[in-house]
Amino acid sequence: MDSLNLTEHEDFKITGDYNKLKLSVENIKRHNKVVDKIDLEKKKLIEFSPKIIKREEVVEDFIRNFFVQYKLTSTLEEFNV
Repeated sequence: MDSLNLTEHEDFKITGDYNKLKLSVENIKRHNKVVDKIDLEKKKLIEFSPKIIKREEVVEDFIRNFFVQYKLTSTLEEFNV
């Protein structure tokens, strides 16, 4: 600052402005990180595609075995329909 031949008042004003600018830049960087994180999460949600997995009919077999075990033949017949 001495090389610029500024008065103390001008020196303080420039330093104060620099600190404001520095805080402003830090806030913008923090905001951008949050926005980037949100954009990444949105991108993951958009690109998500559910996968359909075909499994054996274990539940149906369990129900049929239950009906057979307790001799619920009419219920078993209706279930099979």
